Amino acid sequence: MECREVKYLLSRCIENDIKPQEVLELEEHLKNCRKCAKEFKTLRNLVSVMGLAEGIEPPELSLEVQRILKRKTWYQKLYEFVRTPHAVRYIMNISIAVAIFFLAMYFIPRRPLELVEENIPQEQVFEKEEPVQEGIPGEAPALPEKSPPVKKTVPAKKPGATKKESEQKIEQTHGGSEDIIALMDRRIQEAREKYVMSKPFREASEAAAKIKKENGQTIDAVALRENLTPYEGGREFAEKLFILAENLTAAQLSVLNILKEMEGKIINIKKDSILFYIPMDKYPAFIERIERDAGGIIRPSPGEYKEEVEKKKDMISIDIEFISRPEK
Repeated sequence: MECREVKYLLSRCIENDIKPQEVLELEEHLKNCRKCAKEFKTLRNLVSVMGLAEGIEPPELSLEVQRILKRKTWYQKLYEFVRTPHAVRYIMNISIAVAIFFLAMYFIPRRPLELVEENIPQEQVFEKEEPVQEGIPGEAPALPEKSPPVKKTVPAKKPGATKKESEQKIEQTHGGSEDIIALMDRRIQEAREKYVMSKPFREASEAAAKIKKENGQTIDAVALRENLTPYEGGREFAEKLFILAENLTAAQLSVLNILKEMEGKIINIKKDSILFYIPMDKYPAFIERIERDAGGIIRPSPGEYKEEVEKKKDMISIDIEFISRPEK
């Protein structure tokens, strides 16, 4: 939301003509923009003074409100300046000055740079002449004797180093990923055999504990959910939750307050849904607070997760949709 839209909403706040969704967007913008927050504070003071003093406005507050209303942006000031008669003269003078500067830089002769060479005295190097061995005429000159070849000693391998070298060789060739991929494929296959694909997230965690008890493998419930709903390209499906509430606005505000306390990151807010990230370690406490404060929760199966978001480390993406509770 931009600042000019916030000014329009502030003007509508006086007439109480503002929607709950616009209230949420206005509060989110006022947290990040000090300028708009200051204007909102001034407007609130003005409304309170007008209600208490019965039309008597303090002169300082009135001048402040007039100054805020008459404030102009830089492009409005520039537009007014261009419309004045002497603006064309200023622009022409600046253009002529810039043109003269570039012409002067182009036509002024430049002195070529001269390289200064210093006369550095060169050192004379005299090579020593090797004495020539005079041999008996008719005999070939004696060749230098060759030294016997030195054999390279290979260090003996230790008996325990064979297994370590083989493991290092596997890590260098395959990056140590073959065993991990095979393990994950085996876990997914076991989960499919036990019909975990059609179960909610809470039942998937129970199935993971059962697999761990039977096969002795360590399976994380969050990792199991990611494997059961895979998505390529560093993205994932957000976990879907439905909240039944009598007052949708109050339920949304309650969820937003809980997110603020637990350091959640909002991705998108719609009229009847909120898409956000929650830290993985705070997920159980968040679900407990939602069930206690916001109302009843309905969990669909993982096959119904449709909202695609960017996958972040140590974060769980959740898509909450608010449903009005039917009247009895």
